[in-house]
Amino acid sequence: MAESVEAAQALGTKTIWFNTGTFGRKYTLDRDSQVTVSASKRKDLLNGIDTEVLRAKAKGYEVTINLFAEDKSATSEATDWSYLSSGEEIQILSGFINRLKRENIAFSFFDIVRQ
Repeated sequence: MAESVEAAQALGTKTIWFNTGTFGRKYTLDRDSQVTVSASKRKDLLNGIDTEVLRAKAKGYEVTINLFAEDKSATSEATDWSYLSSGEEIQILSGFINRLKRENIAFSFFDIVRQ
């Protein structure tokens, strides 16, 4: 993410939108290749994202985090980005969002509504 600050400097912008996320499962369509990331590891990854965003903010950038949250397990992407698999994941996401609010970091989800 440090490259984001360098790119923003080169482009002369003061706004950075971090489009990011942590997946819980990858290669969901192939049981033998499936990779699962623990809730605690996802928490660590979110903390790392927060740290980098705060560094950019401290350098004077207006920052926004757009977090992938869609379960795309059944698609060709075969990735579950959601945080609804367990109570622990829901708490981790809630804690992350609350921390962003305290730090005055703009936040949005990337998800899709299915009917």
